[in-house]
Amino acid sequence: MFQTQKIPSTLLKIIAYQIHLPSNHKSIQKIEADIAKSISGYYGEKSIAYYINSIVNKNFEPVQNIYLNIYGRFFEIDALLVNDKFLLITEVKNHRDVVTIDHELGVMVQQGRRGEKTYQDPILQAEKQAQLLDMWLKNNGYDIPIEILAVFTNQNVVVKRPENGKLDSRIIYGYKLNQKYEEISKKYTNHPVLNDRYELINKILDDTRLFNKSLLKNYNLKMNDFMPGVTCPNCDRIGMVREKHKWRCLGCHHTDKYAHIRALKEYFLIFGPEITNKKAREWLGIESRYVAKYLLQQIAHKQVGKGRQTVYILNFDLQKDFNYLLEYNKKQYIEKLAL
Repeated sequence: MFQTQKIPSTLLKIIAYQIHLPSNHKSIQKIEADIAKSISGYYGEKSIAYYINSIVNKNFEPVQNIYLNIYGRFFEIDALLVNDKFLLITEVKNHRDVVTIDHELGVMVQQGRRGEKTYQDPILQAEKQAQLLDMWLKNNGYDIPIEILAVFTNQNVVVKRPENGKLDSRIIYGYKLNQKYEEISKKYTNHPVLNDRYELINKILDDTRLFNKSLLKNYNLKMNDFMPGVTCPNCDRIGMVREKHKWRCLGCHHTDKYAHIRALKEYFLIFGPEITNKKAREWLGIESRYVAKYLLQQIAHKQVGKGRQTVYILNFDLQKDFNYLLEYNKKQYIEKLAL
């Protein structure tokens, strides 16, 4: 069963990066571009789940949120169907309105109420992913065919070709995925079978986990690049101050008793689960070690050590505790999502 509720940890982390980095940081443009791409992929993945789960011949395993590196080049695949005889990359598009794809120019033009937007041809995108994936597979000792599809899942989209042009047959609406998968499967009826597809899947997941661990390095970020502070839940301004058991925003003057929880969640995403009293004071912008101790003891999963050597272990649920980041992201990127 294709799981739709899984929020990519990488997406949550880079949103936290964006919140706590200065707007003029050298990596901010790449981070914002990756957020837009990742959030679009996340919502697209949710929209394609129904069609993947409706494939009758379930002789495959779906793998989500893949991040791989080959010779220093990182690439992302939203959904990969791993069959014993072939791999299928699904480049999911959740655009609405009228979409015209010109393969000769290599562009996709979306025409809606807000005017025109131009994107890369989804077939070119998927072919590039397939090329990099093929290199990664061969580098890891695998030789298996790769197929691609560009799947439009929004019910309010019309996909067109330019006048006198042709539309690649690998561009489909979501409801045709089952039919297309069967057509592809028949091509490989007599093809050699992969020895152990689960071994391949585990290798893909292992390399994806390595990517997640090295995110700071991937964006060339250092610990002191990040701006500490408690973010106002009302206006998103960083720098709320602690006053008599609550936090006050110096911008909009909103007050909140629990704003520090959000700040510690973002610390968890950026730096990991371990935090000391000193680091908490620096991150939250408070001076009292007793206040910091009280706040940490209310939230921490457990603590290790005693006195000034105490380390608090934060433990948040990536699937339940960070929905506010997706809402924050929607406000920031609503025009880019085309939802």
